[in-house]
Amino acid sequence: MQAPEPIKTFALGHDDFVHDVAYDAQGRRLASVSTDQRIRIWKKNKKTGEWKRVSELTGQSGAGGGATGHSAAIWKVKWADPQFGRLLATGSYDKQVIIWEETEKKEKNQRQWVSRHKFPCKDAVMDIGFAPAHWGLQIAISLQNGNVEIHECKDVLNLTSWQCIADFKTNSSGCNCLSWSPAFDEHPMLVVGCSDFNISAEPE
Repeated sequence: MQAPEPIKTFALGHDDFVHDVAYDAQGRRLASVSTDQRIRIWKKNKKTGEWKRVSELTGQSGAGGGATGHSAAIWKVKWADPQFGRLLATGSYDKQVIIWEETEKKEKNQRQWVSRHKFPCKDAVMDIGFAPAHWGLQIAISLQNGNVEIHECKDVLNLTSWQCIADFKTNSSGCNCLSWSPAFDEHPMLVVGCSDFNISAEPE
């Protein structure tokens, strides 16, 4: 058995608690979010293995209007499947989920992250999750009040247009986490973890 590699650490440079981190599909980039309301993107150097911060999402204006960054602690960050482009979703205590897209700047060989859509939610966002790609560009949102919302973007070339296709109550104590079933041979399914230990939910 091969000996495990030594644990490596690097400073994310946030000014407060880091609540979530997420690799992209290739494992070459990393997103981190914090109570400091910052979203940072990191890229791994193939030769040295070192991680370098390459972007910080600040709520720049997108096609949908003015600046739409978060105004409270950011709990969750998730990457969409790369077939939909370079997309991130972030969820916050400010009752918002934001879809971000990496785009090209006018300057040659430069890129930036732009906010494309904002979901105003009924309570603080506890978890978010993109559906498996074979179900299209969908995102589930679990809230502190026990609600779960599912939104879909039918036209992936227009990230400002999303439709709420489901909104249901699971309990009154809060939904802390969720996960999509990756199965190809079943209809879309979610499992939701609730604050009430007497309740579990697998809405279909």
